Amino acid sequence: MPREVSLVLFEGQSWPLRENILLNDDARTTFSPEEYGLSARLTQQLYDWTEWWHTHEMRQSPSHDRWAARLARDLQAELGPEFVVLLD
Repeated sequence: MPREVSLVLFEGQSWPLRENILLNDDARTTFSPEEYGLSARLTQQLYDWTEWWHTHEMRQSPSHDRWAARLARDLQAELGPEFVVLLD
């Protein structure tokens, strides 16, 4: 069964990835970019996306949503078939 990773924003959190704890053998909800094996480029884009949201008073916009969709697509490509990326 693939691991589910959600691309989601929370106040006070700088890393936007959360896993479904029920589908995770480690019973953890967060993993570092290194644990996922993410590229430096995608890691920086995820941090930039999250920072934009925080600096704009946690507001989303159509362009921010399109950015999220691109990140989710790139994340799925880097993580591979062992993962399902959800956009929350």
